Amino acid sequence: MIIKEIKIKAFGGLKDKVISLKSGMNLIYGENEKGKSTIENFIKLWLYGVPSKGGRDLRKKYSPFSGEVMAGELIIEHDNREYEIRRTFGKTKRGDTLEVIDLLSGEDIKNKMQKEVGEFFLGVNERTFSKTLFIPQLGVEVKKEKDEEIKDKLQEIFGSGTGEVSASTGIENLSKKRKELKTTRGTGEIDKLNLALDSLQREKAEIYKAIDLNLDNESLLLKEKKENKALKEEIEKLEIYKKYIKKINLKKEYEDIFKYLKRGEEIKKEEELLNKDLVIGEFTLDTDYLDNVEKIYDNYNILKEKISEKEEHIRVLKEELEEEIKNFKEYEFFNSLDLGIKEKLIKLNAEQEALKDKKDRYDKLLESINKEEEKIHVKERFLGDVLNLKPHVEEIKELLKEYEHNLISLKKEYEKEEGLKDNKNKSGNSKIYIISAIVGLLGLGVNTFIGKNLIVYIVFLIILIASIVLYFMSSKKDNIEENSKDEIKELKENIDFIENKFNEFIKISNVKNKENLIRSIKLLEDFIQFENKSNFVIEERLNLIEELNIENERDRYNQNEKILDSVIKMSGSNNIDEVYIKIDKYEKIRLLKETLKQKKSLLESEIENIKNEKENLKEELLLQLKKGNLENIDISNLKNYIEEMKNKLLKKRELESALENIQETYNTLLKDRNIEDIKEEFSKIGDNFEESNYKKEEDIEVELKNKSNKLIESEKKIKFLEGEIKLSLAGKRDINVVEEEILEVTEKIEKLDKTYKAINIAIEVLENADRKIKEKFGPTLNENIKEIFSKLTDNKYGDVILKEDYDLLVRDEESLFSSEYLSNGSRDQLYLSLRLALIKFLFKDKEVPIVFDEVFLQYDDIRRERGIKLISEENLAQTIIFTCQRIEEDIIDKNNIKCKKIYI
Repeated sequence: MIIKEIKIKAFGGLKDKVISLKSGMNLIYGENEKGKSTIENFIKLWLYGVPSKGGRDLRKKYSPFSGEVMAGELIIEHDNREYEIRRTFGKTKRGDTLEVIDLLSGEDIKNKMQKEVGEFFLGVNERTFSKTLFIPQLGVEVKKEKDEEIKDKLQEIFGSGTGEVSASTGIENLSKKRKELKTTRGTGEIDKLNLALDSLQREKAEIYKAIDLNLDNESLLLKEKKENKALKEEIEKLEIYKKYIKKINLKKEYEDIFKYLKRGEEIKKEEELLNKDLVIGEFTLDTDYLDNVEKIYDNYNILKEKISEKEEHIRVLKEELEEEIKNFKEYEFFNSLDLGIKEKLIKLNAEQEALKDKKDRYDKLLESINKEEEKIHVKERFLGDVLNLKPHVEEIKELLKEYEHNLISLKKEYEKEEGLKDNKNKSGNSKIYIISAIVGLLGLGVNTFIGKNLIVYIVFLIILIASIVLYFMSSKKDNIEENSKDEIKELKENIDFIENKFNEFIKISNVKNKENLIRSIKLLEDFIQFENKSNFVIEERLNLIEELNIENERDRYNQNEKILDSVIKMSGSNNIDEVYIKIDKYEKIRLLKETLKQKKSLLESEIENIKNEKENLKEELLLQLKKGNLENIDISNLKNYIEEMKNKLLKKRELESALENIQETYNTLLKDRNIEDIKEEFSKIGDNFEESNYKKEEDIEVELKNKSNKLIESEKKIKFLEGEIKLSLAGKRDINVVEEEILEVTEKIEKLDKTYKAINIAIEVLENADRKIKEKFGPTLNENIKEIFSKLTDNKYGDVILKEDYDLLVRDEESLFSSEYLSNGSRDQLYLSLRLALIKFLFKDKEVPIVFDEVFLQYDDIRRERGIKLISEENLAQTIIFTCQRIEEDIIDKNNIKCKKIYI
């Protein structure tokens, strides 16, 4: 790409400015503040637009003073087609417009680009453009930046294919990914998962411990709640009795007196009936015995339920295990392979990819060599017999120069001859000058001897002198005319000789005429230049082929291919990625199978323990039943039987208490009173009272207090047990959820561990590749920098070495030292050499414009001349040199350098 024309409608302080440029060297001269920097930034902004960083300041700086928007066009030539880049820039990005017009078709190709204009045409981003093609004033030095493209481009040229990610970029991306997985500070994804797994394992252990502890507490809580309920019911009854106690007591007092004897007999009969049920053989049932049996029976039933739950869990696990065993059969092939087979296959495949890449590069290099040779053959066939002139190109060029020189000289001689003839006609014949001289001489003689007139004497003297002068002048012109004729004759002979030589060359080249011969020489020169470049490219690629050492790698490639094909075939896969997927599935199923087996085994062990505990309880229960002569009772109905016997015991205690109370009350109430008087008074009291076993209000108060104290103690005990149960399970989740999470986290860790290992292998492979690529382009680039720097400094320094950060080391006669120790001028020369070397490598045969902004500001006159001559000799497609000093123009004129000069 080269720039053909700059049309600035409004930009900064410039308006309606048009600058035409050509290929080769362009010198733009302007005094300070005339707009050189404005034009440079116009070029840069029209190619790359306004950057996001610092864009606001740029818009403000170059907004036209008139208030218009920044507008203009940049006409460029790319691949023999011209394009017009039309842009406007507003105060913000929203006000910007862009058109890229193909001047041949008139089409706007902006939407086809998908990148900035400069990057589309030049192939580099704005930063690389600024480091290579845009060389600013006092800013020749190159610095490394985060978004580094130059190194990637160099690696692309010497190593990877065009557009591929470079090895260093790959290493950087993989290293970031590796840090995301594991870090020394334990903040990686795998580190976090390991911490989560440890936490889940601890949580699991705590849950199991709490579950075991709660079995006893729940049994105690159940019993306590029953007693608590009974207490509440009794207190409620006591409260009711208390309300009507006086009347009830009075009524009761009289009723007890009347019915005491009868009631006492009834109670005794009921007690006898109860004793028949509570006395079995020689054993009498009591509350302690029944509570103990009930407790053993409840615990026995709890264990039965736990066994049922766990057996159901085992059944589900068995179904899952059978399903996974079915799935496992599909991957039985991997059972015969070594552990870590996937990592080995990944490493082998990575090596195979590297070998394939090397083989592909070899094939591409071979193909490109054939293409270069074919291009040469095509041009040779096109030139035909013109190639016969190849040994005579320089001779013909010299003859053409001489021929042109002779023609110009001949033309000048003819013009000179014509001028002499005209002068001769105008000045007359030399004979007239002789006659005039004789007349003047005679006049002087006559006047001397006869007239002696002073005026006449002076007139004849003037005639005499003038005649003599004119005669001699006429004679000289005659001599000149004679010499001119001889010169013309000689030039004609030279021209005839050269034309004869041309005819010889026309004959051997089989062209029609001299004009065709001249065109053929131009074509031949282009061909020779093309052939030299192609041969250089072919030689470079042959060297690269030799470095690849492909023959030694083929056997290893074929052996690896057989191994990979064998694994793919035996695993029933279509490709290696499918093998990886199957290995992952196999590992997942294998791990899940093992986990299910472990869980099943654990549950079976737990069931066995519970069964043993259940059998122990059963034996203990049977012993207790035998003790109470209840061994023949149906165990399934034992709970109801115990409840029935407890009620009877309670009833017996109540009867005993009632009988005792009635007897005491009767004796107390009756005292010394007459029974008939009591009957009379009893008849006066109604029957609308609830019955109560308590005689006095004070008794109820005492009983209420006792029951309330018991209730408080019971409530405390219940809260304590509930607190214990709740505390032991506080914040704890379901054990199945925790175990599922453990399995899920374990799978993630294993998967990420495999990824981590694969990343390490990939980084190792890429680092080896990156090192080899650097070994290729480093010395070549250093040699190019050295060559350019030597020209600029007249071979003052030796080796030049470019470091990673673009710092440069230079060797003089004594030692190697940093470029920081060079003078400002030498340092500028060194970094100019680096930029020109980078341009050679990055753009090779591409036509690109290079902008120089006062780059020779710190150069002395000698360095400046060397720099300009170097730029001229490099035959760059287009250079645009901005300067405010006339010395560059003087140097260009002095050295006859072809250059278009523009003054602003």
